[in-house]
Amino acid sequence: MLLRYFLILLFLAIGVPAHALEISFLPKADVSDKFITLGDIVEFDTDDDLTRALADQVISKSPEPGEQKFLRSADIIKNIIRKTTLSRSTLWSGSATVKVFRQGVRIVPKMIENEIGIYLKNNKNQLPDADIRFVSGAMPLPFSVPKGDLTWEIIPSSPSIIDSTRFAVIIRVDGRVRENLSIPGKIEAIASTVAATTPLERGAIITPDNIHLVRTDITELKNPCLDLRSILGKRLTRSVRAGNVINTSDVEFPAIVQKGQLVKIFIRQRRLVLTATGIANMDGKLNEVIRVRNASSNKLIYCKVTAPGIVEVII
Repeated sequence: MLLRYFLILLFLAIGVPAHALEISFLPKADVSDKFITLGDIVEFDTDDDLTRALADQVISKSPEPGEQKFLRSADIIKNIIRKTTLSRSTLWSGSATVKVFRQGVRIVPKMIENEIGIYLKNNKNQLPDADIRFVSGAMPLPFSVPKGDLTWEIIPSSPSIIDSTRFAVIIRVDGRVRENLSIPGKIEAIASTVAATTPLERGAIITPDNIHLVRTDITELKNPCLDLRSILGKRLTRSVRAGNVINTSDVEFPAIVQKGQLVKIFIRQRRLVLTATGIANMDGKLNEVIRVRNASSNKLIYCKVTAPGIVEVII
């Protein structure tokens, strides 16, 4: 093998071909590598060790992916003659200039949006139950990267994802970073939320007649109610205008025991259950601990509200 290449190099150096070699320049050529070789832009009339060695000669650096450049055949001939003595017997022909286009993968804004969308879909467990989409603030102009194994890495600006105001988009070809982009924008999460159909005052009890579901972006809402049934019968802790979304922090269960109300007191000790009558010393919501005065002993005791008019002694 070493002898073979030595003979080829010797042949190039002394320029003694076995016949008049014909080399014809192509009018245009497509390349995919970083450098243009002679074999990319010419045709040889024979296929042998000599022409294969010539074909590997680097002529110029390739244009950027998706770009083109023009090469003058005369300049290439001079370069080859400077390296060899092929001019004595070589016949040069073909196009006076060669248009060389470097193949690449065209990256357009829609592809970037799709990749961010795929990222959001793959991380939906970290996002609210809603229709999620990315709304870009600005996108780069289309560009090209070399052909190869294309991979994408998407990095949100916020660990919570939904609060992100931009995404880093890293594009690799064959494991090498080709582009590192910063795409501004926001996450939009459209969901059915509970809103007031009429103006509601603080203290109003939620009923099916004064609420309905509306589709809205919930990304900037604190904790919107997404289920009508979850707030029916609850009381508003603040006033809400008609059409406004109701947050879960805006409602609470109303008291089911009122101050001064007669209540039934349950005392449970193992299998023994005792009852007594008492008077609520304060309002009480479900599972809330309130003070109750025993009607018989006149003692104040602490009880948990378990149902309307029913409390249980905490032991």
